Amino acid sequence: MYEGVFRPELGCILQTLGRVTEAAKAAGEGLRSTRDSRHLFSLGSALVIGAGELFLERRQPESARVHCEEVIALSEENGFAEWLPWGRFIHGWALFELGQVSEGLLEMEAGLAGFDRLGGVPRLQYWIVVRARALAMIGRVDEALLKINQALAHIECTGETADQAEMLRLKGAVLLMHNSAATAEAEKCFREAVDVARAQEARWWELRATVSLARLLHDTNRSDEARTMLAEIYNWFSEGFELPDLNDAKALLDELGT
Repeated sequence: MYEGVFRPELGCILQTLGRVTEAAKAAGEGLRSTRDSRHLFSLGSALVIGAGELFLERRQPESARVHCEEVIALSEENGFAEWLPWGRFIHGWALFELGQVSEGLLEMEAGLAGFDRLGGVPRLQYWIVVRARALAMIGRVDEALLKINQALAHIECTGETADQAEMLRLKGAVLLMHNSAATAEAEKCFREAVDVARAQEARWWELRATVSLARLLHDTNRSDEARTMLAEIYNWFSEGFELPDLNDAKALLDELGT
């Protein structure tokens, strides 16, 4: 399938499409091949894009932390200015998720500053939204919403919509953090996220958006609709049930009475 060529982003692409086993295989094979090649710059790419990003998408912060600590050390030792901010940003996300909130936020900010020095990087607006969600979780919700709205406006202008569904979902989640009664606006974000994900065949983003929407529908006494839509996307998957997102979906389906 991979024709002997490692593309660091392949694992993330496969993950977004919902092909979770192939995603892990691509990342693992890519990392092994770059270690064998002893080409250190390529190893940095494999560690941060092929592994770190993938573990972020799969909500596996401990694995992301380990790989990003390696890429940070590799980058500092060899002067790899390109990989250092990536490593720091994803490492910061991992620390935040593991409970080291202040350290995680500082590292994510350092990563974003490094991206600016590089003149921008792929998926920059998505990374901005990832950090904004973290800000919202510590109570800085107004600031988070401002950053998310700016990021969404930016991708509307540029057409960089690969992560639009997840960005919209995160906006809906942050809106509910801001005001638990903001269900109508949050629901609009979740439904738009589902529609975008379906149009892009981005099954992983569709799963996340549907879980968020189904939970809101359940909380607003629309459990039948929630059950139907969530069962449809959950049953599409035949693998990866050990991952947190699919665990969340199954737990919600159980709560909905399937």
